[in-house]
Amino acid sequence: MMVIDWHERIRTDPERLHGQPTVPDLRISVQDVFGYLAADVSIDEMLRECPGLTRDDILACYAWAAEHAADRGFEPLGDEHRAF
Repeated sequence: MMVIDWHERIRTDPERLHGQPTVPDLRISVQDVFGYLAADVSIDEMLRECPGLTRDDILACYAWAAEHAADRGFEPLGDEHRAF
């Protein structure tokens, strides 16, 4: 399994989008990418609607999120969020 190295595709800059991690040269943040996915926008739709965005950019967002989630851990959810 090949994992995209997000360090090559995701940058933070205090002067751009308040320091949020973004795809360089685009005003698209990692949070934006996941917001689109959560709204059921497909990767292919994002690629059509966001000129300059690539599939590898989106995969880098996944890799960034996976690494940062592992670093931070998770807070337990309340009972209302339990699956069973």
